[in-house]
Formats: sequence, structure tokens, C-alpha cells
Amino acid sequence: MNMTILLLMIGGGTGAIIRLLISDLLNQIEIKGLSLPFGTLLVNSIGSFAIGLLSGLLLQHQLLNVFLVIGVLGGLTTFSTLQLELLQQIKENRYFTFILYGFCQYIGCFLFCWVGYYI
Repeated sequence: MNMTILLLMIGGGTGAIIRLLISDLLNQIEIKGLSLPFGTLLVNSIGSFAIGLLSGLLLQHQLLNVFLVIGVLGGLTTFSTLQLELLQQIKENRYFTFILYGFCQYIGCFLFCWVGYYI
């Protein structure tokens, strides 16, 4: 098997397992009546920061980039789950939560990535 594919599989699986553990633990938290999927927000924030940070450092190291950025961090972060969670907020007529959560995810995670890249 090609080393690139093997590293991608191991990295992606590792990131997905970490995401599952964090999401299961934190998505049940409710703070002052505000119930948000905090686990997804955390993994996307950490992943965005780390992708920004590592992108500037690992561009010349293809195998490390495949394993860490595409594999681990790609498996850790989740765009599709975010979309489903936003849809759930709309379905439950929780429009304020929809706006707050969407803002935190899109603007917040972009800023984390930007800060990570320029450190």
C-alpha cells in the first residue's frame, strides 16, 4: 500500500476517534439554558487553529502534511456535522442559537485559523 494513503487512513481515523470522544463528552453541556453542540465547536476551533499553524510549517514535508493536516485534523474537524447542527437549530425554532452558533463556527474558526497561521 502506498505510504501516503496509509498515513492518511491512520491520521483520519485518529482524528475521527478524538472528535467522537470530545463530542460525546461536551455536546451534552448546557450553560445558563443555552444548549449548543460545544464539542463540535471545540474540535472545529482547535482544528482550525492547528491547521493554520501547521500549514505554515509543514508545506515542505508532504508526508507530515498528509498525516497531520489532511488526516488527523481533517478527521477531527467536521463541516457536515456543523451543517446538521445548524439545521437542527432552525427545525427547533431556535433562531438566536442558530445565529450565535453559526457566527462562532464560521467567524471564530476562521480567526483561529488566521491566528495559527500567523503565529
